[in-house]
Amino acid sequence: MTKSKCTKTIIVLGMPRSFTSVVAGGLSAVGVDMGRYLVGRDFSNPTGHFENKAFVDMNKRILTWAGGAWNRLPPREKILEFPHKDEIKDLVKNCKNEFWGWKDPRMAATVELYLPYVDDPIFIVCYRGFEETAQSIARRDRVSIVHARKIVRGYQKRISEFLERFYAGESI
Repeated sequence: MTKSKCTKTIIVLGMPRSFTSVVAGGLSAVGVDMGRYLVGRDFSNPTGHFENKAFVDMNKRILTWAGGAWNRLPPREKILEFPHKDEIKDLVKNCKNEFWGWKDPRMAATVELYLPYVDDPIFIVCYRGFEETAQSIARRDRVSIVHARKIVRGYQKRISEFLERFYAGESI
């Protein structure tokens, strides 16, 4: 009798500037496949983002389609209407392997579109202090602290609401 392979999918959730890259880098270091083509280093993240470019591109496309962006999350209902779910399914299928995962802060808004194609996901949620995160966004993106706080509140709300629905067993 042969054992069937068990797929483990790790999804890192967190807002921008909340140490998601550190967590994803650690996962990569211990053998979790975070993707073949990753977003590299830049001025705001000198060690790299550890974001699978295909997921980043898909999430940007979803948010744009829904009338938003990473710093202006569109309504959940609009995101869930995204008409190209077959492309999300193909993306997951093409990346999936025995021990894999991905990270992109935009997942706070789009994660529900991916769930039908992932078996038993493991979520790692990264939280950083509210004010520290807002100040980091304000510095990096040269926006007002008021706007940065609004961004942080939006991400915190999306992540909390998603986790409540997911762990309550609501159909997503």
